[in-house]
Amino acid sequence: MQPQTRHWPRPGARSRRAQALHTPLKRSLQQRLRMATSRYATGIAVGVIAGAVVGTGVSWAAVPDSSGIIHGCYDSKGTVHALKVIDTASTATCPGGYTALNWNQTGPQGPQGAPGAVGQAGPQGPAGASHAYQATSTGAVSLSSTTPTTVVSLTLTPGDYLLSGIVNVNDIGGEQAECSVYNGPQEAGPISGVSLFTLEGGADEVDVPVTGYVVLGAPSTITLGCTSGTSALAGYGSSLTAIEVGAIN
Repeated sequence: MQPQTRHWPRPGARSRRAQALHTPLKRSLQQRLRMATSRYATGIAVGVIAGAVVGTGVSWAAVPDSSGIIHGCYDSKGTVHALKVIDTASTATCPGGYTALNWNQTGPQGPQGAPGAVGQAGPQGPAGASHAYQATSTGAVSLSSTTPTTVVSLTLTPGDYLLSGIVNVNDIGGEQAECSVYNGPQEAGPISGVSLFTLEGGADEVDVPVTGYVVLGAPSTITLGCTSGTSALAGYGSSLTAIEVGAIN
C-alpha cells in the first residue's frame, strides 16, 4: 500500500485566487454606493431649493432699482478703492468700511447745445399756383358826368394782383367816356398804376379797356367805374378780372 501524497498550495496562490474573486465584487459595491450617494445628494438639493421657493418666494436682483439707479459701495481704505454693486432690496446699506456711491443707468439730459451754422440756401422752388378772380355786370347803369359810377366790383383778399377790365358803354351821343379801377371810395381817385382811357364820342357803342395792378394789405373791394354824359349807359357784359401773383416788381 502506497502512502497518499497530499499537495499543499504554494504560498500566496490562495490569496491571489481570493483577490481575483473579491475585485469584481468590490467594484460593483463601489459603483452602487456612488450612485446611491449621488441620488441622495440630488434629492437633498431639490428639496432645499423647493423649500426656499415655497418658504420665501423667488427673489430677483433689482439692479438697477425701479428708479434706474445703480447702488454701489467702494472701499474707503487705502489708495485702491474696490467697488461692488449691491441690491438695496436685500442689502439696504453698505458694509462697514465702505462708502455709498450711486449712479444712474441713464444719465440726465444735458443742456441745450449751441445753434449750428446756417446752411446753404436751397434751390429756387417752383412757382406757386396763381388764382384768378372775375366779376361780371348783370345789367346797365347810367353814367354821371361828375362822379364815377360803379359798373362792376370784386372783393379780394390781401395780396398782389394784376387787373384788367372791359366796360361796354353805349349811347354816348358824341360825348367822352372815361373808366378807371378804384380801391375803396371812388372819391379818392383811381388806384396807382391803372391806365385811364378816354374815348371821344361819335359812336353809339364802344368797349373801354382798363388795366393796372394793386397791392392789398387787407381785404378790399375793387370797383370799375366810369364817367360820361348823362345819356350814356354802361354794363351789358362789362367785367373785371384780378390775377393774384407772387410779387409785382
